[in-house]
Amino acid sequence: MSEWFDSENYNSDASPKKCKYCGGIHFLEMTKAVDSGYTSEFEIVCWSCSATVAYWAYGSYDPCFANLHPTEGP
Repeated sequence: MSEWFDSENYNSDASPKKCKYCGGIHFLEMTKAVDSGYTSEFEIVCWSCSATVAYWAYGSYDPCFANLHPTEGP
């Protein structure tokens, strides 16, 4: 695992462990787009503070949320 991976807030598969903004551990997946009957985009938001903690679109999971590199991330 990279030295820039946020292992405190994210599991090794990059799914959120806890919200890095409020520490919440409950999440809600919200569908953002549907194409031809299939979910093409969704975001994972913190149940407590509504912050976006992850985003999935068109088969790609956006890793910037689990990235601690100073020049990358949301």
